[in-house]
Amino acid sequence: MSDNVEHPGLMDWFVSGEVGTSSKFIASKGIDPDYKGDGFSNYPLDPDDFQRCRKLLKRVPTLRAVLDNEVAKSHPVWGALVARWDEIDSLFQKEFEENTGRAPRTYQLMREIRSGAGE
Repeated sequence: MSDNVEHPGLMDWFVSGEVGTSSKFIASKGIDPDYKGDGFSNYPLDPDDFQRCRKLLKRVPTLRAVLDNEVAKSHPVWGALVARWDEIDSLFQKEFEENTGRAPRTYQLMREIRSGAGE
């Protein structure tokens, strides 16, 4: 499969990565900044969604700029989550290690951020 020149590894991720709605939205914005999504909530709703986004950004690090810019501007909830992305990520990593795969405090933090952004 040919790869995306701007975001090496992106096409391979689409084929073989863990693709969820929110990670697909980030990836799609990397291909087309005007991408609007499918009309449903396209931001991460829980730690599993967040983890898929983390894995995408680790596999295709050039998409972090897309997250910080196009994705953050796409919806108030996305903007709120992106503004605190590193905080969510840090808590997720710590909690995931402590709880062998569970992240209830991360889930609570994400809910609070989304609620504060008008969800």
